[in-house]
Amino acid sequence: MDFDRGESIKLTVELFGYMRSLARVKRVEMELAPESTLRDAAVALADQYPKLGSVLLLPELPEWIAFYLQDDEGHYRAFPLEFRLQNNTHILLIPTQSGG
Repeated sequence: MDFDRGESIKLTVELFGYMRSLARVKRVEMELAPESTLRDAAVALADQYPKLGSVLLLPELPEWIAFYLQDDEGHYRAFPLEFRLQNNTHILLIPTQSGG
């Protein structure tokens, strides 16, 4: 990492469904530089878990994948990749479709 520990933001990413099966983990703790976006988190996840890169690093994120964060009212909703993250953000990486 190219930033001081005191200047990093901490994130927790929970993976669900297909994302969890690709990474083979349920939860990832990570630190990113200040002013990082969801896109930066996606790149960091793909660096750490290359199989996720086959989905997360496409020119456009597939419609069936969403990054959910808590909004100001405490509800989880999908946020765009350009959303700027804050320290101690809890992210849910969820495929929005599932097969039967």
